[in-house]
Amino acid sequence: MKDVQIEMDDRGVYLQKVGIKELVRPIILKGRDGEMHSVAKIGFNVSLEKEKRAIHMSRLIEILDHWDTVISYESIQSILNEIKIRMESNQANLLLSFMYFLSKTSPVSNKTSLLHYQCKIDASDKDDFVYLTVEVPITSVCPCSKSISDYGAHNQRGVVTVTVRTNDMSSIEDIIHRVEAVGSMELYSLLKRVDEKYVTEVAYDNPKFVEDIARDVAIQLQKDQKYQWYQMEVENYESIHNHNAYVCTGSE
Repeated sequence: MKDVQIEMDDRGVYLQKVGIKELVRPIILKGRDGEMHSVAKIGFNVSLEKEKRAIHMSRLIEILDHWDTVISYESIQSILNEIKIRMESNQANLLLSFMYFLSKTSPVSNKTSLLHYQCKIDASDKDDFVYLTVEVPITSVCPCSKSISDYGAHNQRGVVTVTVRTNDMSSIEDIIHRVEAVGSMELYSLLKRVDEKYVTEVAYDNPKFVEDIARDVAIQLQKDQKYQWYQMEVENYESIHNHNAYVCTGSE
């Protein structure tokens, strides 16, 4: 059968990334308390030399289907090397998008439930690290509103998005805990009335601007040498405005 992909191309255009994206597969991540199962959207791509017309994309699926699906730095580098060799390319890249689940216990009633965190891994065979992105939801109470109001203060849910360079997948939980420690209050899926009273009062006693949260997260990350490089976004979904408050910063 004719193989059109291996035909030569004379247009002289090098393609940096060619591949597949949005492929859905089950994965396994190893956390502090054991294995965590999730579902990921996966993308693979390789570079394509200017004299080659196309890649055999079906081979990417075949490689993935033989992957053991355990997500670690070592397994990611292994599959990237396999892709690079089998696709006869100079560079291979992997992008994973998945939910990470943590079991959280409510602060007063001790009820346990799962909370999810959106995560991404962006990896290249050229690097000795991966770019790990973790989105952590938090609660914030406005210090200005509290100081000028006779009754209460406006509060909102926000999201802190942190990207670091790492080769340790346990960094996911570590980042989550560092971020949750500096919001006005952390989030829970399950709260009874005694818990709701507790979390709203704690948040009220700990008001923070979006700028405060960004600076406090930066300080938390700077405590550990493995986070020497980071990028961070903090976005509050304002409850009394038709717009959001936003901060973006990172390591120098």
